[in-house]
Amino acid sequence: MSMRSRAVIDRAVADAVAALEVGDADALPRLATLAEEAPRNPRAHFAHALALEAAKRPAEAIAAYSRALARDRKLDAAAQRLAVLLVNYSAVSPDTLDRRGLLAGLHNSNIDPQPLARVGFSWLKSHGALAAPIRLARDAGWPAAAEAFLAHRNEVAQSDPLLLACLEQGSNADADIELLLTAVRRVLLFNPALVERKAPRALACALVRQTRTGDYVWFADAEERAALNTEIESPLLQALYALPAPDAKIRPRTLAAMLIEAYAEAENERSLATELPSLGVLTDATSSVVAAQYEDNPYPRWQRLTRPRPGAFVQDMARFVGTTSQRRPEILIAGCGTGQQAIAAKLGYGKDARITALDLSRASLAYGARRARDYGIDHIRFVHGDILEAAKLGRHFSIIECVGVLHHMANPMAGWRALVDCLEPNGAMLIGLYSATARQEIATLRAEIAHRELGTDADTIRAFRHELMTDAQTRWKQTLSAPDFYGLNRCRDLLFHAHERPVTIPEIGAWLGELGLNFRGFALPEARLARFRLEHPDADPARDLDAWHAFETTYPRTFAAMYQFWCVNSRPHAA
Repeated sequence: MSMRSRAVIDRAVADAVAALEVGDADALPRLATLAEEAPRNPRAHFAHALALEAAKRPAEAIAAYSRALARDRKLDAAAQRLAVLLVNYSAVSPDTLDRRGLLAGLHNSNIDPQPLARVGFSWLKSHGALAAPIRLARDAGWPAAAEAFLAHRNEVAQSDPLLLACLEQGSNADADIELLLTAVRRVLLFNPALVERKAPRALACALVRQTRTGDYVWFADAEERAALNTEIESPLLQALYALPAPDAKIRPRTLAAMLIEAYAEAENERSLATELPSLGVLTDATSSVVAAQYEDNPYPRWQRLTRPRPGAFVQDMARFVGTTSQRRPEILIAGCGTGQQAIAAKLGYGKDARITALDLSRASLAYGARRARDYGIDHIRFVHGDILEAAKLGRHFSIIECVGVLHHMANPMAGWRALVDCLEPNGAMLIGLYSATARQEIATLRAEIAHRELGTDADTIRAFRHELMTDAQTRWKQTLSAPDFYGLNRCRDLLFHAHERPVTIPEIGAWLGELGLNFRGFALPEARLARFRLEHPDADPARDLDAWHAFETTYPRTFAAMYQFWCVNSRPHAA
């Protein structure tokens, strides 16, 4: 090991980073050597990660960022880069990450914990506290696995810090883990003495956080429901199934604080909902039905977001459409839902950006307004109304973002046109639309739901999910891998939506031409873009929609989340 001092190592790291910034090919191996020489130095690992990321080696960069974070829990830049890379690179092997860095990231208040929780749950299933019980369940069943997991001899696994952090900070998106945890919850319910012990009690508190994050989507059988109605007095056990009324006397104190906070947030949102400005009563029938869904099930409920660097969104947009000349751009988030996109836009476009956030649902808007206050942001204008009435906002925008919205309208083209009429000449639009090609399995399940005339109440959604997860033929792998499947509000949006109309790339091309918009490229991970360039070397990925249609035909899951792309208003005058 090198005997050089930390100050000397830090200077060497700074010199290597400067060389990296000017394109010196020797910078990466120098930084790798420095990280080996100073394995406890967080700056060395962070700089090595930056170099690996610049070299388009994301899996190695992710591992290096986790090592940096393990050595300095407060290294926000490492946590933020780790979270961003994990969003765009899902193929990382969880055993390559530093477990301590993963744990530190989950508790970092400046990032969205979900990308890290996904990897954490994967590690727990393959190598960690959940590996043995899941293996046991395959032979002995979930009840036996849950009982074994809760045995006194397994208290170390029950109180595993990574398990508790993933349950408290993230949302599980794995069917095996949910089936195990649902069985654990059942064993706790019928053996209340277990929560008198420290480890099972801490696990139960973490499970309450997890079930609340998923809006209590887990299935409960008739025996559990009957017990809850007649026998169970413990607020902790009740809270595993639904939030009981808050009471400062409830124990443990962490549960009491959680309940008081939850009810205070709900009351705050009800108050905010009455104060929102509105464009008027909804008149479109489909818009009214969709609004009713989101009043009952605001989507998505979220915990934290990864704070973008001020101005970062301007730079990202510039890669597609060039820079905006306006110092204080007017930006519309059309169909803002629960505010995550609007808040990120305010942070990412910079303090001078003026954000208007429009949505059909007062409940969703109120959630977003409350979260904006949590982030200390008071300059987002949340407005209740229909995109079809966007002209009533009385202003034009240099940037409009409308992601995951138009495909829920009776006539997506009419909604898109209403937005284009509010877009300045040469203004930019970020559009997100469901892919009909990628959502074939979802379409099959929606048809089954319609055929069986299933309702949209919570118990029906829970039962249908349980049916899919326990399907002996495991036919629904794509659906079970969708994160939205693992929350009640999210699953309603995924499978039980009031109205959904996916589109194709040829349709997008035709609509762009009709609206006078120029396509400027899909927002995709670099690995997917590299594959496109390899298979279509003569096509311009920022222009050639025909080539993208051919690519999607070959790789139907390319746009599994949705088509997300930038376009520019080519019309000389806004309407």
